[in-house]
Amino acid sequence: QGAADFALRASEGEGRKALLENLSRQWARNDPQAALSWAENLPEATTRDLVLPGLIATIAESDPREAAKLVSRLSNAEAQATAAAAIAGQWAGSDPQAASKWLASFPEGKGRQQAFESLMNRWSQSDPYEAGVWLGTLPQGESRDAAVTAFARRIVSSDPQAAAQWAESIGNQNLRDHRRHADEHRRH
Repeated sequence: QGAADFALRASEGEGRKALLENLSRQWARNDPQAALSWAENLPEATTRDLVLPGLIATIAESDPREAAKLVSRLSNAEAQATAAAAIAGQWAGSDPQAASKWLASFPEGKGRQQAFESLMNRWSQSDPYEAGVWLGTLPQGESRDAAVTAFARRIVSSDPQAAAQWAESIGNQNLRDHRRHADEHRRH
């Protein structure tokens, strides 16, 4: 805690930010509850929202289910999105079905898009078939488009035809055209 308190007294700037993030992550690896308690009791909301996503992401490395419960403690939508994406990526490595169910409860928006993309990046590496089955259950929308984009990007080298078919299902015309162009460029 002494090192973290020292970092809090450092002058504002990128150095302080990096120091706080690194110290809090290391502390969370050694004593997650103490690090979490310290971060939640920080007097400034901006500092809390700077430190908590990294702590939550570190907790997700060993216990994504517990980390998922902590996201609601973040007051800032951007901090929630960052933490959710980190959790989704970690959780997808051990239980992508549980991660996908958790993410389905999120409202449509940037945070859900980032988390879906993170989930697909990880899940499509370990089990592209099941990841594709899950994608097929999603309703049209920006989050689905983000997930499909990530999925197509992952599978294009092993199955360019399937990647092209998935890219065609992207609802956003600009995103679909970009994905199509990227896949064509990659094949040539």
